[in-house]
Order: sequence, then C-alpha cells, then structure tokens
Amino acid sequence: MIDLLLVLWSEGKSGPLRKLRGLVENRLAEITTRTFQGRYLLRPSDEVNCTILGVLGRVQRRTELDLCAFAFLSNHYHMLVSDEPEAQIRRLSYLLSQGVKEGLVRHPEDWPGVHCVSHLLGGQDEVRGGMWRDQTAQYNPRRRGKVLRLEEFLFAELVRLRPIPCWETLSRLERCGLIKGLLKQIEQLARQRLEETGRAPLGRKRILLQVPDYRPQKVERSPAPAFHAATREHYRQMRERHWAFHSEFRDSAAKLKEGAIGVVFPPGCFPPRLPYVPETRAGP
Repeated sequence: MIDLLLVLWSEGKSGPLRKLRGLVENRLAEITTRTFQGRYLLRPSDEVNCTILGVLGRVQRRTELDLCAFAFLSNHYHMLVSDEPEAQIRRLSYLLSQGVKEGLVRHPEDWPGVHCVSHLLGGQDEVRGGMWRDQTAQYNPRRRGKVLRLEEFLFAELVRLRPIPCWETLSRLERCGLIKGLLKQIEQLARQRLEETGRAPLGRKRILLQVPDYRPQKVERSPAPAFHAATREHYRQMRERHWAFHSEFRDSAAKLKEGAIGVVFPPGCFPPRLPYVPETRAGP
C-alpha cells in the first residue's frame, strides 16, 4: 500500500529552505501534481489517455505500487490517499469530484480523460487501454539503421485498482453502492452551485478543443497539507508523530555533520548524502 508522505520543512536562519520527506509504514498517500505553469499538457485525447494508463501500468508491474483511485485533469492529477476510515472516504469523494468540482462537466463520468470513476462504479479492479512506449527499444535499433514496426516498441499495460483499506472487507456490490452514494452527493453539490452561479459546465466538446500549450494567466495554488485527518484527536496524534520524526532526523543530521560514524536516521526518511572524501595520496 502506498505510504503516507510526510512533508517537513527544514529550518534555517533565513526561514524554510526545503522539505524533508518521510514514509510512514502502513499508510496511504495522496499524490497531487500540477503541470508546468498550469498548462493543459494533460488535455484528454486518445494518445494522452493511452500514455497515462500505460505509464501507470508499467510502474505497477515493476514496483509494488497499489492504487485505490486516480483522476487526471488537463493541468493536474490526483492519486489516492489517507489513513483513518472517515478521512479515506472524504478524500475518495474529493478525488471522484474532479472535473465536476471545477465546473468542467456535470457528472464525473462525463470527464473525457483518465478517471477511475466508471471502473469503481462498475466494480472493476482492472483498467485496460494503456500503452507503454519503450523509447530505448526504439532508439537503439534506429541508430543502427533498422526500421521497427510499431508493435515492436509499444506494449499494452494494465492498471489494477484495490479498495481503500476501510472498504477491503466489503463485497464488490456493497462498494459499488457506496460509490453511487458519493456520486449522488457530488452531483447534488454541482446542481446547487449551478443554481447559485448560473454558470453551466464547460462541457466535453469545449474541453477537447483546449490548446495543450495554453498558459492560464492565473493558477490557483494552495499549500499541500502534511496529512489528512477526520478528527482533531487524530490530527493531534499525526502532528506529534510529525514533529517527533522531524526532531529525530535533525538530531541525526547534526551528529553526521560533526563527523560521527554510524549515525542512525529514523525509519522511512531520506538521509543526507555524505560529503566527498578525497583520496589519500601515498607520496608527494
């Protein structure tokens, strides 16, 4: 299962410098990434959708990555998520609302890009249609003057989904019923927003006409939370563990900086690289 990614700021005299990262065992993570300058580089198309699924499928085949849900919009994507049951369901609902929340489509199933909603709604745990393009297999023969057929460097990949942990004991039919309930809530909120603003969704056709290289004048940005929690008590526990990790890492880093040998860093962290040690010369 994907581990929870703790984001920690390193401290310096001039303020925050960089983030410390830590992987906590037996947690889920929510991965969110925006495209360069917010451009519509992931705008849905047959080629883009096929490539995204191909990359996800290949990563799963080569690693132990478990995916519970995913949604790829034109300029950002989400993959799932948190640890306590209520927080898991909240984040799943947030992910399913992608496309509707932004006022792009009326229903999550209407999004023309890569989205897990139809598969979760149908109780499917496999997503087909992905293709991986092996550029190494294409490049090396081309250097030798050999012309390859398309099928010689394109490989079909399969993306596998698993239920969020708090639903793993439920039957497929029960999970589908819960997904339908979440979608009804999402669509109800979309109708309320339409009544309040009077603005209709952009629609599938206009989404597909967007120019991928278009750079929005304004991109909404908000700091990513270190973790998600449904209750104050759980948030407090996570925060304490967060800063305990931070303190232990800093103590170990200080010892390493002083030249100590065999310094032990906290589990799941990314220790700093050791400095270069010049070779000792035997003679002048």
